Amino acid sequence: MQTRGGGFANWFTPSPFSAVAPIPRLADNAKRRCYNEFMQQEFITRLPEWLQSMVDDTEARVGFPVDVAVDPQRARHRPGEPDALACELNHACARILLPHQDHFPAGSVLHELLHIRRCLVDGVPRVVDCQSCEHWSPPVAMAMAHYDNALEHLVIVPHELARVPERRAYWEAKLRNVWPALALIRHREREKRLMALANWVFLQQVLPDSACVGMARTVLAMLDIEAAAEAMHAEIAATLARKEDAARVWLNHMGVPLELAALEYTDTAHARTREVPLLH
Repeated sequence: MQTRGGGFANWFTPSPFSAVAPIPRLADNAKRRCYNEFMQQEFITRLPEWLQSMVDDTEARVGFPVDVAVDPQRARHRPGEPDALACELNHACARILLPHQDHFPAGSVLHELLHIRRCLVDGVPRVVDCQSCEHWSPPVAMAMAHYDNALEHLVIVPHELARVPERRAYWEAKLRNVWPALALIRHREREKRLMALANWVFLQQVLPDSACVGMARTVLAMLDIEAAAEAMHAEIAATLARKEDAARVWLNHMGVPLELAALEYTDTAHARTREVPLLH
């Protein structure tokens, strides 16, 4: 599609949780990509039995296998920071992506499988870009993917931590990095505020007893957005059970025009995807 507009990209600020890659949109006819793919059995036997059972249940419900593929581009080789897994999906495909063949930790697999189940099993819509909007541009698509990922983490990560408590260290490490960084940044005040709002919601919804809460409050006070942060979390918490409503709340607090967003519903039983503009 031809790029139109271009004045709406300035409200997009990636969260530090953007390192946990958002789920890309696949074309309806996309089933496989040029990765080094392996039979799932080679990987599933590495998982604990309870997680193997979850994989089996997911495959039975969606009607096709959850593929595992190696995507070498995911290997970032950052000291002290494990490479993240990712997933991609549509109505005919679900795939977990690894940075290399030997990296298949159960906690990370659970995280990606929960993403897949939310969309393909539970029928929860994804927040995507509304390509028919007059002001659509390529950055809008990336922004919506990140916003959807942030919303999904508010539901997924608590389930993840309940089953694999040791994953808390992974998320705590991310929080320990973001708040001092926000305190040190001296420019881009609007972007700092948006990032702080997004991460405060995650902190309060997922890890409210984190040692980072004190630092987070200091940053919010420095940015003079304490009341706004508390209000955003309260509204998100009240609407989180209904993704459609939570998406509107999130985008409103991020200052994103609702006309840029749509909700994508994936129906594996009938092999189809349906999009509904968020503003209709």
